[in-house]
Amino acid sequence: MTARAPTKLGFIPANRGFFSSELAAKMRAETIAALEGQGIEVIAPTEDQTNVGCVESRQEAGLVADMFRAEKVQGIVIGAVNFGEEQSVAHCVREAALNVPVFIFGCQEEEALTMTTSRRDSFCGLLSIGEVLRQIGVPYSVGQTPRSLLKRRYRD
Repeated sequence: MTARAPTKLGFIPANRGFFSSELAAKMRAETIAALEGQGIEVIAPTEDQTNVGCVESRQEAGLVADMFRAEKVQGIVIGAVNFGEEQSVAHCVREAALNVPVFIFGCQEEEALTMTTSRRDSFCGLLSIGEVLRQIGVPYSVGQTPRSLLKRRYRD
């Protein structure tokens, strides 16, 4: 019996520059670790290829689309690791032209928000990403049950 090759997924960590790149990089790394922990081969930009290994510009999106085609990914996971830049996401998916399943998700805030807390605003970005994918005719899925990678819970 031959060993089955791992599922190969392209990961677009969507970043928007005026939100925290530190939080975006952290969630990018946690997402890759979670996927790889499930035996999935993750194809994603490195920190050497794009700003903090995320996708923000059309140029970065084109680079990642080329990677996805070259690696023949079997699906695309889009993470709004902060608000995310929806136009770059759309460009990446459209340019990859792979006709594979697309899954989008948003990230929970690190802690209860205050006036001084760094924020992701990921769920607003998730709506924008979903809408732009709809506009370009790309079907996608969104998780129905929220999952938390946080080890601690918010306090009231």
